Amino acid sequence: MSWNDHADGEPRETGRGLKTQEYGSWADIDSVTRSSQDPQTRATAPKRRRRRLQDQPGHQFRGRGRPARRGFRLTTRQSVALVALLASLTLIVVGTVRQSQHERQTPQAGTVSAAGQSDALQRPLDGRLGLFSGTDLKATQTFEKWLGRDLTFATVFGERATWSDIADPGRNVTMWKDSGYRIVMAVPMLPDTMAATKVAAMEQGAQGKFNDQFVQLAETLVENGQSKAVLRVGWEFNLKSWTWGIDDPGTFIAFYRQIVDAMRSVDGQQFEFDWNPNNGFNPYDAKDYYPGGEYVDYVGVDVYDLHSGIYPYPRNCDDSCREDLQSRAWKENIYGGPRGLEFWTNFAKQQGKPVSLPEWGLWDVYADHSGGADNPQFIKYMHDYITWAPNNVAYADYFNLNSEYGEHSLTTSFPDSRKQFLKLFGG
Repeated sequence: MSWNDHADGEPRETGRGLKTQEYGSWADIDSVTRSSQDPQTRATAPKRRRRRLQDQPGHQFRGRGRPARRGFRLTTRQSVALVALLASLTLIVVGTVRQSQHERQTPQAGTVSAAGQSDALQRPLDGRLGLFSGTDLKATQTFEKWLGRDLTFATVFGERATWSDIADPGRNVTMWKDSGYRIVMAVPMLPDTMAATKVAAMEQGAQGKFNDQFVQLAETLVENGQSKAVLRVGWEFNLKSWTWGIDDPGTFIAFYRQIVDAMRSVDGQQFEFDWNPNNGFNPYDAKDYYPGGEYVDYVGVDVYDLHSGIYPYPRNCDDSCREDLQSRAWKENIYGGPRGLEFWTNFAKQQGKPVSLPEWGLWDVYADHSGGADNPQFIKYMHDYITWAPNNVAYADYFNLNSEYGEHSLTTSFPDSRKQFLKLFGG
């Protein structure tokens, strides 16, 4: 800690310790001490000393020699300054100790490594990994063989153009019967045909008008061996572009609860419900849309290596440059930031729920390249986040399919990340 010099007589730090304008210099103290040795003045020296110093509060003496330290006492202002300094140092030490303890229990953005983790705080990956492969059973099995580790979950999507598509997903559900995978199903709250009138449609849903559609979906899942499916009702609802993305938390919550109650009414169901916002900055603040613990089994977060303020990489960006930008994206938006993984991890803990990652992955965005593309460092960050036991991650499904918006696939697009993924997640 350092202080600036002050002209108002406030304490300041020097090479010799604390001084005040009241004494001015060591020579000043020395001159007063010498005068006290004169037999004729010894008796009155204390009084004259006080008067002399009080009469000349701003005078800077010139002289040589060091003071006799016998009988030297701190002034009131020096004592106050010293007490304040000691108090400040105490707070700094205590704060540092507490921060150190916190860091040992909490994943730090971009710094947690498997090698540095205590064995007691690492959680095995077995039974927690899954994949999205385009709702393709064969592709999932091929990836699983390549990985050398069993996958437990499979993220699936059905058609959503009409109510019929939602209520009866057809082969998007039937293909998984007896497959051994537990599906994590994205459940649309409305069909695309209602996008133009979505606010009114969501209000109707909040009143239970569409419950029959979700009862039928629940029956289809039970009939096809997916009575324990994880259901992402209205996933990524904090995106304005979705048909169910509206600036009305109350209506969303009421409709969400109607759907959960309707699907739980079906005999044989053992569904779990994943309340699933999109990570990072989004038009609507997802925390305001939480429907309550009775209706939620997981706090799911869709996480991609995206940051339009940092990516794309500039021209002639070498390896060091890329790593620096990748680290910033993680710290400022993906893990850190107002609504990054750190926030959602703490939010889930406050609600008494585990975290899930129904979708996570790399991204090279076709339109503006605002993703990290082939980024092994992101794979490492996510591995460390998933295996850090205090984060309480229940499952994590990698999004391994190139879409119309960009590339995500480890197996076809990102060779360096593919090697990193196999090294860290492979069996």
